[in-house]
Amino acid sequence: MIYFVIGVILLLSIVFLKKKSKRDFFYWMLCLILILLAGLRNSVGGDTLGYMRAWDSLPTLIELRTFDFFGYDKYQPIWYIINAIAKYIYDDFVTMQIILAFIVNITIFRLFNKYSSYRFTCVLVYYLMSYAYFNFEILRESLSISIFLISLPFLIKKKWIKYYLFATLAFLFHTSSIILFFIPLFLKRLNQKLDFLSVIYLTGISLFITNKYFIDFIINNLFPFLEPLAEVYLEWKWSIVGFLISLIKCSLIVLLIILRQKYKVYQSMIDIPLKMYMFFAVFSLVMPIGQRFQNYFVLFFIMGFADLLWRFRGKEFIIKYSIVLFFTSLTVFYYLQNTTNVTTTKSVFGDRYYPYFSVFEEINPQDIYLRQKMYDNDSKYTY
Repeated sequence: MIYFVIGVILLLSIVFLKKKSKRDFFYWMLCLILILLAGLRNSVGGDTLGYMRAWDSLPTLIELRTFDFFGYDKYQPIWYIINAIAKYIYDDFVTMQIILAFIVNITIFRLFNKYSSYRFTCVLVYYLMSYAYFNFEILRESLSISIFLISLPFLIKKKWIKYYLFATLAFLFHTSSIILFFIPLFLKRLNQKLDFLSVIYLTGISLFITNKYFIDFIINNLFPFLEPLAEVYLEWKWSIVGFLISLIKCSLIVLLIILRQKYKVYQSMIDIPLKMYMFFAVFSLVMPIGQRFQNYFVLFFIMGFADLLWRFRGKEFIIKYSIVLFFTSLTVFYYLQNTTNVTTTKSVFGDRYYPYFSVFEEINPQDIYLRQKMYDNDSKYTY
């Protein structure tokens, strides 16, 4: 019920918040609501359960003095530091949840506020598409993504020292941010108008770097410490349905970029990351791990989508609401995916998040049995 109530509040904010004087206050109140929803949860999410289990084994501030950051290779170095700080404040995982919820959601709300003319719509789409994933699952990667969002102006303005300092910081939270070191190599091409040659160029590059021999060369000669991670991710294979969904998503990204060009709403802070999103969408068709890298750019799809959606007026009314209905259907389908084969009990993917439990209520282990089964069967992919 709490998810539905918040969703209605977000929807009403789009409809009724017309006066500029009221907008900022309510906008940041919505941010606070989403922070509290994520920060005060109890055993909600799949990966959250893994981080909760690991909490007691992670070092305190005092233990950091003798801790071998690189000898214990489960996590990246700064993750241990931020957990130690959270333990010092109050030794309960809820402290860590609150810290993460503040950092991630304030960064995202700041992004929408700064670069989108339709920030309330962006928040609603974010809530439906990515909020649960960013706040309940990919906790370490969400921090890396937040750092990337802060660093983006330095990338666009070619302030390389500052950008690479942020990229390094992001990498010390999660290894997936290794892609941030290579984005500047494609910046010139990404800043150009998308046309047939650009699509062929980016597709060719993505297919080249997904070649097994290229990956082996990179791992063996440049990043040997990533070999265990590469072996795990290279095991991922698409099902027929998964591949078709990924293909549809890739097509939608390309369509969005083309429509933004047609309606002349180009904005470098949105459209350059959008093209990177397209690049990794193509990449993921061959190598499913590309989905992980898409996480860094999905928020720009949300902004690009929201800004374009409000361009449809009058006779385009039907088009506008057909698009809304389509994306709503995709969201519902996502949460209703059957996971019975994973849990051996009738279940859907949304059972990771529903029902919602807060830190103020007691939980019967049976209440989170399905979440534990889902996490235990997926845990080899939680790098």
